[in-house]
This record gives sequence, structure tokens and C-alpha cells, in this order.
Amino acid sequence: MEIKLKTTEKKLTKSLINQMPLANFEVVTEGKAIGWLNNVVKKAPKSLLIEYKGLYYTIPMDFKKGNVTVYRRIGTGWTQSKNFETEEKCNIFWKAYRKMIDNVEQIYI
Repeated sequence: MEIKLKTTEKKLTKSLINQMPLANFEVVTEGKAIGWLNNVVKKAPKSLLIEYKGLYYTIPMDFKKGNVTVYRRIGTGWTQSKNFETEEKCNIFWKAYRKMIDNVEQIYI
């Protein structure tokens, strides 16, 4: 499957993907997952590619859920996390994130 970015009409490449910003709460809860990528995004074995308001974002697929945090290991003794103000907001993010992961197919680049 070949994907062209709507905004630039450029073919999707590893270089373009690594320039995309990390998805935030709004992007994950309101955006559309396009697919997942294997070993394309730096420091993330699997990542989601998300389109939101004509822009593209990525987010690693290996986050785990805490009470008001989602986190992932990025190396020995190191973690990356997203903190939320309330447990409710964390739950909303988590449900949208898991739904995206469950409903996408792999993109081959």
C-alpha cells in the first residue's frame, strides 16, 4: 500500500515520518489512525501513524497505563511518560489509544 501525504503530496518515507511530532491527548482522542509502522520511528519498535486536521503524528505502540500516567521503557532504567491532570482524562486517552491500536493494519515503507 502506497500512501501519499495529503498536505505535501510526497511519498511517505522513513525520513518524513521521523520529522513528525509526537501525538498529544487531542490528536489521539480525535484523530484517525492510518496504520502502524515497524522499526521506522527512532526509539520505538512499533508506532502508530495518525492524521488529525490535515497534519500527521506518530506515537509509540508500547505504552502501559498507570493511574494518571501512560509510560513506556526506552532503555535500561529509562522511561518515557505522558502525565494527565486526572485519572478520568488518562482513561479517556487510554481507551482511544487502545482502540486505534486494535483497528489498524501495518504500513510497509
